[in-house]
Amino acid sequence: MNPQNKNQALEGLRGMAALVVVFSHCAWAFFPYLQSGLPADLLGGWESWIQNSPLRVLYNGTYSVAIFFVMSGYVLTRRYVAQPGAARLDESAIKRAPRLGIPVLASVLLGYAVMKLGLISDVVPNAHNFLGAWYHINARIFLALKDALFGSLLLGHNGYNYILWTINIEFIGSIGLFAFMALFGSSRCAGTYALLCAAALVWKGDTPYLLGALFLGGAYLHAWPKPPSSAALRYLLLAIALVLGGFHSGSTFYRPLQDLATWLAGQHVRADPMFVFPSLGALLLVWLVLHSKTLSALLSSRTPAWLGSVSFSLYLIHSFVLSSVGLASFGLLRAPLGYPLAALLASLLTVVASLGVSVGFRNLVDRPAIRLADRFARWSLPRAATATLAPVRTADLKPSSALSQALEKRA
Repeated sequence: MNPQNKNQALEGLRGMAALVVVFSHCAWAFFPYLQSGLPADLLGGWESWIQNSPLRVLYNGTYSVAIFFVMSGYVLTRRYVAQPGAARLDESAIKRAPRLGIPVLASVLLGYAVMKLGLISDVVPNAHNFLGAWYHINARIFLALKDALFGSLLLGHNGYNYILWTINIEFIGSIGLFAFMALFGSSRCAGTYALLCAAALVWKGDTPYLLGALFLGGAYLHAWPKPPSSAALRYLLLAIALVLGGFHSGSTFYRPLQDLATWLAGQHVRADPMFVFPSLGALLLVWLVLHSKTLSALLSSRTPAWLGSVSFSLYLIHSFVLSSVGLASFGLLRAPLGYPLAALLASLLTVVASLGVSVGFRNLVDRPAIRLADRFARWSLPRAATATLAPVRTADLKPSSALSQALEKRA
């Protein structure tokens, strides 16, 4: 979408979520107890305090992934919801492969180059060794090219960039969403069909199906009523969204939710609670951001907005920085400074270096990919079809379906 058509609050939220993913992997690398909750991984008492509190939301990458998928569902369908007769789902679908595929291709080849050049550090911070097995492989150009061209996007291969396990879900989920909207989007029962499909995916239980359901959930945020007008109730809902986002089955703070998950498992609902509760929190959070002037203003401010502009690049390349610069700096600092301080400084350096590299990746890869995707769509579609597509302003993007209008009147 053109910059003037973007919801800047959602861009800011995307940027903050991408940063949380970096925090998540730094925690796995240097303070694994914060992620695993296993006593064998415990290095200091403060870790137990954080792990058993809702502060987990600050580094729960699962929550960020759920937020990405909810926002994708919303953003990919908002033009269709605003102008059902004018929006072209085929145009959006055609753009999807080059929009995602070009940055993925570049990131896989970057991963191959980093491994081939021997830049992956041999430092092992702790017994957990989160990063040890990922990039210490015999990098082969044929396999890297296969993943770069189609393996990661279509099959979920992530040997040359472990973060790419989500890209396959993003691509298949978005194409599935376009197909659903083409088949049922204009139906009066579209919301019911979406709810039934999402419920079936959640009932299936496997993580990709659960995350795929978030596309439908995000798409139909257009039809949700507005949050309560009471500021106190909105802040309470925000607190609930963030608490759900930090869920961990091994945290004492979340024991009541884990008991609920155990009961649901007894009712043959097999969906992993480590994804279910953060997913519910993601839906709630994006819904609140869409209707809160305070949250929108906060997330549209300079720093979150800038993070949003590099979010996809940051997501794709930070694992290489962590596996090279992060681990190497930790190895140099551990002896003079001790484990905790060295790990904190290595994490900080990883974040700063990742942001720096992300700027270059955004300028050289991500932005050109957007332009190429637009040109590819114009080239692929008949001229008469593309000529009728007028630009859509953010102010014009208001739900116009019968279901949305009915819910607006009810609200």
